[in-house]
Amino acid sequence: MDRQLTSFERRLEILFILMRKNKCSMKDLAFHYSVSDRTIRRDILFLSRYAPICTKTGIDGGAFLMSGYRKELYLPLSIDEESLLLRLMPTVCENEQHLIATIINKYAMSKQST
Repeated sequence: MDRQLTSFERRLEILFILMRKNKCSMKDLAFHYSVSDRTIRRDILFLSRYAPICTKTGIDGGAFLMSGYRKELYLPLSIDEESLLLRLMPTVCENEQHLIATIINKYAMSKQST
């Protein structure tokens, strides 16, 4: 990672990782974010107050979302992601420019029209 995430950003990303993968080990999350297992356990404990996250110990253990949890949530584009897409627009064909503009309009935090 280029920069250190805030605990809020890391926790949101963990939630989205669990939504995408269904389960992830504490060790893998700790390695991914360059934090201790204990930090990840605190993050999971915090997130479990707001989402149905369970943990399981042992070889097949980790953190996972209970089945049936609504997975249609999304994170808005970060400023860096939006900036990258805007820089890429002139380098692609017109159809792809339209697609990038649609993505930016749909997911950008600034909600500015492109």
